[in-house]
Amino acid sequence: GEAICESTGFSSYICAPCESMTIPLGSDATISDPDGDTVDFSWVSESGSASVPAPNRLSTSAIVAGARPSAPDACESTTYTFRLNAVDCTGQESSQTVTHSVSCCGYLAE
Repeated sequence: GEAICESTGFSSYICAPCESMTIPLGSDATISDPDGDTVDFSWVSESGSASVPAPNRLSTSAIVAGARPSAPDACESTTYTFRLNAVDCTGQESSQTVTHSVSCCGYLAE
């Protein structure tokens, strides 16, 4: 994404955050239980400013926000971490984490 930066003095800038982005989660995820038990699962955001509007869908999406460049012509990468939790009917639990990085580049306001 892109964000507007403004000069605040000698070689100093303040940059707005990039627009929120929607990223896919779980598009290649599979869940199986060796005993064939029913499995409940949910996605949780563990880091960054992110939300998962439909956390109980295996293949879903997340909305990430807050990525911000440090200066014009600078691109910063922000990493977001998500965890998929799975629990079967006997209480056995498992989880897996995934990360997504987004890039936010600054440009000087005209």
